[in-house]
Amino acid sequence: MPTRTEAPPLRTTLRRLPSPVVVVTTYAEGKPWGITIGSFTSVSLDPPLVSFNVDRNAQSHAALRKAGHCAIHLLDDTQVAFANHFARPDLSPEEQFQPVAYTEDAHQIPILEGKAAVLHARIRDAHPAGDHTIFVAEVEHITPRENAQGITYVERGYHAVGHELGGTALSPVNASSNGSS
Repeated sequence: MPTRTEAPPLRTTLRRLPSPVVVVTTYAEGKPWGITIGSFTSVSLDPPLVSFNVDRNAQSHAALRKAGHCAIHLLDDTQVAFANHFARPDLSPEEQFQPVAYTEDAHQIPILEGKAAVLHARIRDAHPAGDHTIFVAEVEHITPRENAQGITYVERGYHAVGHELGGTALSPVNASSNGSS
């Protein structure tokens, strides 16, 4: 059993798998909220659905459960400061947005100024899943950014999306050589 300072085996293993990094912002309880997410994914193209997971202990969790809408900022390699800033659990919502330039959309949701593409979405569902909640949001509008490359989080650090890797065909496997029958 891992000690409290030791990462659980699942976390240690999954750290090797790159995850996209986004910042989700919303407006609830009379104030703006933001959180860095490393579990963003596309769910459906018709209707256009995306999902992200939020720890139930995160301060933005309750706000996202109450909010009807959110903005998902797809960060690029010039915006790592946003990812670091909104990942800090010690900042109040007011402190989160003091040093950040933003505008508000029709739902008072903060839209971070900069070069990120933004998905404007309505939160459709929230599913409890262990110590997290899986939020499913329907994309209503996209503010695109041409030629922006996303960032990923892997091995405790942010990385720019690199060059495309070429695929090669697998060689046939001799059934007797792989231990299967």
